[in-house]
Formats: sequence, C-alpha cells, structure tokens
Amino acid sequence: MLVLASGSAVRRRLLTQAGLTFDVVPADIDESVVQHHDPAERALALAKLKAEHVWAKRPHDIVIGADQVGRLGARWLEKCHDGAAAKEQLRAMRGQTHRFFSAAAVVQQGHVTGAGAGVVEECAVTFRDFSEDELDRYLATNEWRGCCGSYQIEHRGAQLVDDVQGPLTAVWGLPLYPLLKTLRTLGAA
Repeated sequence: MLVLASGSAVRRRLLTQAGLTFDVVPADIDESVVQHHDPAERALALAKLKAEHVWAKRPHDIVIGADQVGRLGARWLEKCHDGAAAKEQLRAMRGQTHRFFSAAAVVQQGHVTGAGAGVVEECAVTFRDFSEDELDRYLATNEWRGCCGSYQIEHRGAQLVDDVQGPLTAVWGLPLYPLLKTLRTLGAA
C-alpha cells in the first residue's frame, strides 16, 4: 500500500489526479528539530523525517514524505498564525522574488529510496507591486491560513503573482514528476 505522510489537500489532489491510490497518515512531528540553513537540505530533511515517522507505524507500506520551505532572501517564509503576521510577510514579498523548495522522500523497508535519497525542486515566484487595498482583500479570503508564504497560488493568490520560474508543483509543495519517476521504479505508480 502507498501512504502519504501529509495532511495537505493540495498534495492529496496532485497524487489523486496522477492516478495514484493511497492512504493518508499525516506525520505528527516537531519540525523545529530540523535546523538546516540550506533551504533544499531543510525541505528534504523534513520530508525524510515525516516519511520515516509514518513508516515506523506502517512498516509494510511505501511511505511518501513531503515538505516545502520558502525563502525571501535570507528570511524563511512562515505559515502565519494571525492576519497581522501574514500581512507583514506578504508586504515584505510585494514586488520581490521569493523561492520555494519542495521535497519528497519515499521510505520502503526502512530505507529512503530514490535518486539522491529523495528529490527537491526549486521555483522562483515574483510578486507584482500590489496595492494595500488588494492585500487587504486577499487577506480577507483567509487563503493565507496554513500556507507557507501566506498565499495559495492555485487560488486567489495567483492575483499577487507577476512571474513564476520553475515547476509550479514546487510552489504547490510536491516535486510531482520526479516523485512519480521514483514510484514507478518501485512499481508503485
């Protein structure tokens, strides 16, 4: 059985649309234990940690762990817990380019599987210089809740974007095509 160690609705949708059948078992881990300063390494370490955590509960299954981190220069992008923090973060991103690093790791028989023991994709997103009124209208949608970077590019957050360079799936939080390649080598896709 294939298991997704994530509660992300976007990741579930991407894998379902790709034709996969899987269980969802969100990994309940303390993400603060991963302290990598390199964003790609941090995303991959979190993906591995989640996959290994769930695999310990489901040792006969193939477990996919996934995570995403974002950076605006040297600043980590956050999943903000209140509207004021989300507004401050989105203001800082206005007119700037930020980057997302999305990683996936597959654990089977206790070992991380795949090229380089996991995959990471990077994507650069440039926000346009949106107005304060546009920012307030976006925040009122509440789409910012639970999102790295405080926006959802697959919904109304697309209105904030001027340009995207790299795979859009990296913004969505899953390096889908490299992950599918790994799963096909395991006979799981």
